[in-house]
Amino acid sequence: MKHLIIPDVHERLDRLEQAMRHIKKADRYIFLGDWFDTFKKFDEQRLKSVCHFIVSMIGDAKTLDISTWLLGNHDCHYFFNNLGFQCSGFDWNKKALIKNLIPRQIIERFQIYQKVGGYVLSHAGFHTDNLDILNPPALQAQLIEQCLRGNYPRAFESGRARGGYAKLGGPTWLDWNHEFRHIDGMPQIVGHTQTDIPRRAHESGCPMKMVSADSAWGHAPVEMSGSCSCNPSYCIDTSLRHVAILDDITNKVEILDVEA
Repeated sequence: MKHLIIPDVHERLDRLEQAMRHIKKADRYIFLGDWFDTFKKFDEQRLKSVCHFIVSMIGDAKTLDISTWLLGNHDCHYFFNNLGFQCSGFDWNKKALIKNLIPRQIIERFQIYQKVGGYVLSHAGFHTDNLDILNPPALQAQLIEQCLRGNYPRAFESGRARGGYAKLGGPTWLDWNHEFRHIDGMPQIVGHTQTDIPRRAHESGCPMKMVSADSAWGHAPVEMSGSCSCNPSYCIDTSLRHVAILDDITNKVEILDVEA
């Protein structure tokens, strides 16, 4: 089965429409989160359109059966009330509108991560110190329930690289450039850390790890050229210039361009 993976939308429904044209190449689709905040002037009609899209899609049983909706940090500060979730772009007027248009039963259908074949998908990624969140799978619903009750679980904390107090960010916050490390045997696909081109982080024994152009911090590779002998991790947040197709049988990942 093939899965279309769509990274951060940030209210760009025009770009999303172009990205969804690739759905015919897949059997299911997965959104990596961050539906809200454009960092531009608040547009009430645009925000209403985003909310109506989310509710209509998740509220349709047939659509929900072939789709997965993951939480991003820019979703959490509107869905949940604890002030710990707030980050850049937050606006109280937007929160009031979203709260009015997106009911609790829709928010409860969001997830923190999704396992697809040998890959783990989340908004920002997992590190070795928080892999306990992955087991048991039922913990996801429990954590989201805690958030809806006004709590701020450790799993949702931001790390020092993004201005938080945690050593490393959780799966809605982990920074690809400063904090992300590929975990051998658990490749990941994430969004969250925006740049112009998709990036890969390779397994420790992959030759591409040795020749990749590293970021300024020497952490996560930024290249996307050259063949690869492993199942690398990917960051595909490029302002919806790209999406990915993941085959859950072969673990092959194909990066696709989104038309302007």
